[in-house]
Amino acid sequence: MPRQGDNRAFEANVAGMLHSSTRDGRLEVAEAIATVSHKVTVDVTTVPFTTRPPNLFDLTFGDNTVGIDDESLMRAFKAQLERRLPRIARSIETNVPATPALDIELVAQFVFAALAALGT
Repeated sequence: MPRQGDNRAFEANVAGMLHSSTRDGRLEVAEAIATVSHKVTVDVTTVPFTTRPPNLFDLTFGDNTVGIDDESLMRAFKAQLERRLPRIARSIETNVPATPALDIELVAQFVFAALAALGT
């Protein structure tokens, strides 16, 4: 049964709190990509967040539907990701290659591991 009024607002608030407390870095990766590429969008009004293309994490950065197809765009992505995750910025800079052939999921896994190592 769909929620109404105060219940719906409360449910959205709880969902937002859960989302913010379970930070695995995937949202930050998706947002950093969307900032650099006009081909990618992120909808944070859904829980969990959704992306266009919907299979973003199954693709490489250089995929035609992503459009981060050269090293300068990869460096821009890394800079955006470092801005969103300053506690692991040095790790991102030194460990994530600026290679468009890189799988997006591998970057998400790296970010998760780096955050986990900090206890985040």
